[in-house]
Amino acid sequence: MGEEQNKAMVRLAVEEIFNKQNPDAVDKYHTADFINHDPSLPQVRSLEEYKQWIEAILTAYPLPGYRVITDDIIAEGDRVVMRWTCQSTGKEATFTGATVYRLVGDKIAECWWIYDMLGVLQQVGVIPTIGQT
Repeated sequence: MGEEQNKAMVRLAVEEIFNKQNPDAVDKYHTADFINHDPSLPQVRSLEEYKQWIEAILTAYPLPGYRVITDDIIAEGDRVVMRWTCQSTGKEATFTGATVYRLVGDKIAECWWIYDMLGVLQQVGVIPTIGQT
């Protein structure tokens, strides 16, 4: 696939899986041997574990309050980089990150995640921010 098709496919995957809250769509958009690289969750090593991780996120931040917004998307060869903002209401949190996707054919084979997990945990009250007692 070309770079524009790769960007479109990643956008579709994010929209269907996260914004429409459909973890089962992982099978449609990811290779069977998909590898997830997330320093916050190194134990996610299979499509089934990836679906469970997505379900946990969507349970913590149910619709209508959870949304991933694409801020920038860039493609070169088999890689797509998406800079995104995640917003949620209910458990108010807004955080940004970037994901690098490697595609094989028309599916995502690998993802590398970079995001502010400390900021998320502070916003939802799990960890106090500096200056709080």
